[in-house]
Amino acid sequence: MNPFPWLSLVTPAFPESASNPDAGFGSAHSSSLQLVQWWLQISSPLPSLPIRCSLLSPQTVPAPQTEASESPAAQPVPHSDVLHVIAVASPAELQNLTIEYSVRLASATAARLTVTPLAISDTDPEADQQLRLRLAQTDYRTLPHGVRITGPVRQVSAALADSTDSHQFTVLLLSARDLTAIDHAVHGLPQLLLLPGVAILAHAEPEHE
Repeated sequence: MNPFPWLSLVTPAFPESASNPDAGFGSAHSSSLQLVQWWLQISSPLPSLPIRCSLLSPQTVPAPQTEASESPAAQPVPHSDVLHVIAVASPAELQNLTIEYSVRLASATAARLTVTPLAISDTDPEADQQLRLRLAQTDYRTLPHGVRITGPVRQVSAALADSTDSHQFTVLLLSARDLTAIDHAVHGLPQLLLLPGVAILAHAEPEHE
């Protein structure tokens, strides 16, 4: 059973012109996918949400170190002792379900939680207060590591600035609406999708739950 029906795993969709686009793609990303499944304790893969990565080619995808196991839950998780969930969202999306979903995800996985506003346009001076009011409507007080709120960033990739611990696995949580609205190349998503200790998850828009 999947307790997270609102989540999708963001994966790269290579340009159609690239030769043999699946060569190495599945094996290279099986490790990241396996870690996501292990942390979420689900046996079936999450739905994938491909994004075009025009700056990359299949040849740039690094080869995996080991073969993936058939059973994600039985597979050891090397160098990933802690799960860190970073919710990155525009002020508008922070008012929808991003906060609630990030708290739910962190609670279910006993993860560290960081909330990082995404400054797509000029920052609303009341955005921080609104974020905290929205957070107060959740059960964030039950989180084992609490919650950290950072200052706004202008690129999704900048949310990883203080998340360099090699012993943790980092999940970036974005709304599907924000993911559609932003320029993937400008926000560094193609490069993030190749980092072995990072996965990007997108949550459904409220009307698509």
